[in-house]
Amino acid sequence: MRRLCGLFCAVLLGAAGAFADSPDTPGSPPSAEPVRIGVDGQYRVGQWTPVRVPFDGPLQLETVDGDGVRVRYRDTADNPASSLSQWRYVIPGKAAAPLVVRSQEGTVQREARFADQPIAVDRRWVMILGDPIGVDQLGANELLNQEATVATTIVTDAADLPDHWLGYDSLDGLVISAGSAPLLDQISDASLEAILTWVERGGFVLVTFGENAVAAYREDSLVGRLLPYQKPPVTFQMEPSAIESFTNSQRKLEPFMAAVLPVEEGEAVLVGRLLDRRPLPFAMRYRRGLGNVVAIAADLDQAPFEGWEQRNDLLAGMAADLFPSSPPRSKPPRSSDIHYNDMAGQIRANLDRFANAGSLPFAILAALLILLFLYIGPIDFLLVNRWLKRPLLGWLTFPVMIAAVSLFLISWTLKGQYAQPQLNRLEIIDINGIQKTGRGFRWDVLYASQAAKFDVSLSVSDSFRSSISEEKLSGPFTAPFGYSGAPFGGIEIQLEDQRLPAYDVFLDWNGKRPAGSMSGLPLAPSSSKGFASWWDFDFTPDVGNRLARRNRAELIGALPNPLSVDILDGMLLDRDRVYTLPSRFRAGQTIERVEDLRPRLLRWLLTKRKKVGDLTSSEPWDQAEDSDLAKVAEVFGFYGIAGGESYTGLANDPLRQFDLSEILTDETVLLIGRLEEPSTTLKLTASAADGSSDSEASALPVSTGQAVSLVRILLPVQADR
Repeated sequence: MRRLCGLFCAVLLGAAGAFADSPDTPGSPPSAEPVRIGVDGQYRVGQWTPVRVPFDGPLQLETVDGDGVRVRYRDTADNPASSLSQWRYVIPGKAAAPLVVRSQEGTVQREARFADQPIAVDRRWVMILGDPIGVDQLGANELLNQEATVATTIVTDAADLPDHWLGYDSLDGLVISAGSAPLLDQISDASLEAILTWVERGGFVLVTFGENAVAAYREDSLVGRLLPYQKPPVTFQMEPSAIESFTNSQRKLEPFMAAVLPVEEGEAVLVGRLLDRRPLPFAMRYRRGLGNVVAIAADLDQAPFEGWEQRNDLLAGMAADLFPSSPPRSKPPRSSDIHYNDMAGQIRANLDRFANAGSLPFAILAALLILLFLYIGPIDFLLVNRWLKRPLLGWLTFPVMIAAVSLFLISWTLKGQYAQPQLNRLEIIDINGIQKTGRGFRWDVLYASQAAKFDVSLSVSDSFRSSISEEKLSGPFTAPFGYSGAPFGGIEIQLEDQRLPAYDVFLDWNGKRPAGSMSGLPLAPSSSKGFASWWDFDFTPDVGNRLARRNRAELIGALPNPLSVDILDGMLLDRDRVYTLPSRFRAGQTIERVEDLRPRLLRWLLTKRKKVGDLTSSEPWDQAEDSDLAKVAEVFGFYGIAGGESYTGLANDPLRQFDLSEILTDETVLLIGRLEEPSTTLKLTASAADGSSDSEASALPVSTGQAVSLVRILLPVQADR
């Protein structure tokens, strides 16, 4: 008997061990391996966050959006399990938001929660590959109990790198040191392409390598793809006087081995000298798509820079936007009428303003109450008692007046009750016409007078599709956007909204064109909902090279419109000067002589600066402006040139990557304008009663309120003539 019991227990233990060693699949009992949220547990509220799950196959990840409504990020049903990695991407709407991982059939696989302390949106966040070179200590002070001004994530395992650019979208920068060569060799092809796409969309990379440059470089490696080397790098000894002068160092450095950086393209940030006095760039800035790559020709984690007191000053000088000299400060807005402190909040206020929302303005309500009080008092007395001399008639006039006012209030409230949904939008299309890359961003706010559930999908419009490569199009990815808090305005929500049903965000990773849509988006009566879409593409038209400089200053030559659509209210930005183009710059049209156009200062144009006699004055920025989206979008798109926070009184953090104030060099100009029709088509349909999504359903009619579609194209300028 004991032998039988022992044999039976052994069989059970063996079976249990077999189940424990077997990989997880959806619908099977989960193993003990946890879900990994964010990059090393770090994330930002309201921005795309990578989630690594310990099993394969189609899944759905449930969390809450910025309004506290449950949202499920789901793989589409036609995704084969073999095409899905262990990475998924969601947008948490609040700190410590719940996360539930389910199989495609709805079986709970994991339950987790985002960290209580996300990275603040006004604090820079940097991912580091290799030695941190002191970045993690920038601004830190133990005596003052002051933490570093930059949040850092040090990656030691290449498997922790997300495999899609959405996983890097919330980062502000990436630092790569030459000591990371073994790690760089382990990066998967998917993660490599994800990082490169993120850079092309506006990311910032700082590469530091000197003596280890030969070991770190490989043509198909991350460094090889980021830097425009034509052949493997070589190294020479550099004397450090230029670096000492740049940082005002009181300590003399020893000569060091420096890598020769490519000079065929890019611009020099700092030029030093070799021991034989020949000049050699110490730091170069390269444009990759809409992003920047700054390369420093020295190993900052080795002598003589390791332990050097001015190393942090050097880093701050090389990348001032990424490494601010002071910690972020929370500044209250100048106007007491607003509840946001960021340009994103002002854009949201414009997008959330609907003309026929049915709300009764306070001025009208106050006037009605005053009129009612006057009628009940002196008017009723004089009219009924003195003039008509029929006091009993007051029993009739009084209820008639109350009924009339009530009917007016009811009719005003019901105004637009059965009207079609309304939509406001801001769309930004940025294109590097030189390197043929582009990105798109669209922010919509939908308003409905009656409770309803909608299906939302976005696609590139037919008119714009001829300007992009179908094979290289990634997206659009559509998901809820915006949250309650200081940047966007509103009271921060910590509770889950149980009144509204959950809805789905579908992410289709099948094939070469991953895309997304939403299904069952719920709206309460007379309410609105914000959502955004992100996509990137390759630009196919030839932008030409017919612009040049005369005497290193004046812009001359011909300017073509490379788009297949007209550009309205166009401008050509050349450094800080802007040339006003015809009100309609037609598709394919060419302006033969830009030198005949009269330039103006862009800052003066944005701030409405005028000269009166010997004095100049700017129009103060109205932080409460919520009815002129085009004006707000112009200042937002060139926030730095307009004067930044000193002019607007508002920060620019959640959407800072769309500020192109620093994109221009002497070799580039920027064509700016509006599109008459958006580059994307939004399809809004009523959700089916069973919650399914019907791609063949007819679109609902939608009225458009404030709508702005901006396009900005980077064009080349030839060398001085």
